[in-house]
Amino acid sequence: MSKETARLKAQTEARLEEVQQTVSELGERVEETKVFFVAGVAAGVVGLFLLNRIIFRRIKKILRWGRCGCS
Repeated sequence: MSKETARLKAQTEARLEEVQQTVSELGERVEETKVFFVAGVAAGVVGLFLLNRIIFRRIKKILRWGRCGCS
């Protein structure tokens, strides 16, 4: 193997290692993003559920007051 070929092989292997490291880091970021996305969606669903309960309770109170004639 000539010196030029050996140098190119070493450069290629070094670059391959960098690319593999970058891909690994990006994979970890994707996993973290998935976790935060799922947590955000779950928090949103719980928030909407609680908001819905509050709204319906107030509507029920208003309807009850309307029936009994209270103000």
